[in-house]
Amino acid sequence: MTPRDDRPSQDDEDAFDAWLERKHRERKSSSEAEVRQRREADFPEALQGRWIYPDDSDTDVVIQGSQILWGGAPRPYVDKILVGTEGDEIFYEVFFPDNVDEDSQTVLLLLGDDLFFKSWHDVVGLVRAET
Repeated sequence: MTPRDDRPSQDDEDAFDAWLERKHRERKSSSEAEVRQRREADFPEALQGRWIYPDDSDTDVVIQGSQILWGGAPRPYVDKILVGTEGDEIFYEVFFPDNVDEDSQTVLLLLGDDLFFKSWHDVVGLVRAET
C-alpha cells in the first residue's frame, strides 16, 4: 500500500479533514529519532531548486537538500512528513515552529510544474524559476 492509497478525495472535505487529523496523531506518536531523520532527510529531487511567485521573480523560495530558504533566509521547521506521491504529485506536511498546533500545519504540494504552500490562513503558488 502506498501512503496515498488511504487518502480520500479533497472533494470530500470532511473525510479529507479526518484523514489529515489521523496523520497528525500518527506524527505525534513518532519517536524523536524518527522526527530527526525525517527533518534531516532531503526533499525529493523534483522539489529541489528555486521557485518564484509568478508575478514577482524577486521573491523566491529555494529548496536545497532538506532546507527551505524563503527570500534568502532559512525557514527552519520542526518536522516534515511525506504524506504521499503519485505521478508528478508530491504531498508533504511541514511543521514550522510558529505553527505546530494540530490545526495549523503547512501543506507543501507539488502539482506538475506548480508548487503550493498552504496553511490555514494562506495559499502561496510558485513556479520553477528559469535556469
